[in-house]
Amino acid sequence: MASYTDFSDSGDSGATSGQAQRGQRIEIQSLATGDIIHFKAFLTSFSDSFSTKFESEEIYGRMDPIKTFKQTTREISVAFDLPAGSADEAESNLKKLAALARSLYPVYGGAGTQAMRAPPIFKVKFMNLIQNTKTGQGLVVTIQGFDFKPEVENGFFISASGDSMSPKLVKLDLKMEVIHTHSLGSDTTGKFRGPSQFPFRVPKAVQGTTANSGADKTTTEKTPKKAVQKAKGKKITNP
Repeated sequence: MASYTDFSDSGDSGATSGQAQRGQRIEIQSLATGDIIHFKAFLTSFSDSFSTKFESEEIYGRMDPIKTFKQTTREISVAFDLPAGSADEAESNLKKLAALARSLYPVYGGAGTQAMRAPPIFKVKFMNLIQNTKTGQGLVVTIQGFDFKPEVENGFFISASGDSMSPKLVKLDLKMEVIHTHSLGSDTTGKFRGPSQFPFRVPKAVQGTTANSGADKTTTEKTPKKAVQKAKGKKITNP
């Protein structure tokens, strides 16, 4: 499986490279193989769901069941478009998708053996919305699957030989379940044990919180002259 971490090797066309160069991309690293794939993040939907689970036990004569806490889980679903501005980019997109599909299968000990050496676990990073807020690296997740949906109406690039086709636009939907790798919850004093900015890192320029609504709004921090400061572009490298 190839490692698609260099823009110059990923078929990015001028029509779509801007988002990738600004760091607006989804980066997926297989922890089993170390390979990395990135997709330009033309987001169409995003959800980050936190769910608490309790065991329920009904007691005779008691109106409400006894609730015993089990766990809090986090699931992320992200949908995005994967466009191609050229035939080369369309072929590159297909290679990335094929690599992602292969990485969903485990790593085995060798040819002819069914002894599994590593399960399909990943690190996924997307700017500040999907990342480990303690390290700034990718969030460790299991990928429940992805949907590959070529937009037939947008057409395909046909190879010179005429025996293969690459879609000009693909719609993707990734579903992930987060594996927590640092402490969470609060201690007996009420102090949160995890990273202070869990689950999202917020730029310092927009961290002020509104104390009350209405004409006399105040914030807990001094309002900066510029509400949002654009961070300098940095090329993302391997975590």
